[in-house]
Amino acid sequence: MRRENLRLMMDVLQEARTCLQADLARHPNWADLHHLSALLQLVQGQLTTAESALQRSLEINPRYAAARSTLAHLHMRRQRYDQAAEIYAALGADDPTGTSGEYGLALVALGRGRFDEALERLNRAVEVTGPRAPWLHRLGVVERRLGRHAECLARWRSAAADPIVTRLYERAGLDDHVEPDDELMDRIESMVSEHPGFSDLEDYLGRICARNRLWSEAGEAYRRAYAMEGYAVRYEVRMGLLAALQ
Repeated sequence: MRRENLRLMMDVLQEARTCLQADLARHPNWADLHHLSALLQLVQGQLTTAESALQRSLEINPRYAAARSTLAHLHMRRQRYDQAAEIYAALGADDPTGTSGEYGLALVALGRGRFDEALERLNRAVEVTGPRAPWLHRLGVVERRLGRHAECLARWRSAAADPIVTRLYERAGLDDHVEPDDELMDRIESMVSEHPGFSDLEDYLGRICARNRLWSEAGEAYRRAYAMEGYAVRYEVRMGLLAALQ
């Protein structure tokens, strides 16, 4: 990231902290604000305070699926795989037609090094929703863990064919004419967060950018959100609102 872009992102994150603190002071019992606060702290590596914010969010709304999923992600970060698997399994039971359970359990399997199980669960998620970019991206990560270089690149190129995320992959360095080395593959792998819930934070940052008339930066935040969650309709609504503001 160029220095001026990094400085801008730090300014946006600081404003996000300020806005969230103000919103929480006015609405201390809004579960989604505590969840957003936890996401922001997770991005900054503040796991203990993030867990406290998630616990507060779930005290307010124990069935809040997004906060439950983020708590599972935090358990994964701390290698508490049993706790994470329990949450993801419950999410899948709550919504058997969705992918939260399968995708989350795939991440647990990936964290534990059970790559064949991770592939099976991710493929089931793709069967339910179709070939969403984030599912294809994570399938590429699993193929890479299995040492299948060509299959990994094929998955990533399939994800990159999605016109909404094409630019993100190109910026990461994915190119049909370049044979990627480990450093480049690390960069591509980390391009999409394994936790779809971070899309909520990108959405919030996009709105802050839009409020400050940073139109291009807002659009990029919404694009990153889409790359994490794969809901095209939500992306189009975001971009429509951005166009209306302009």
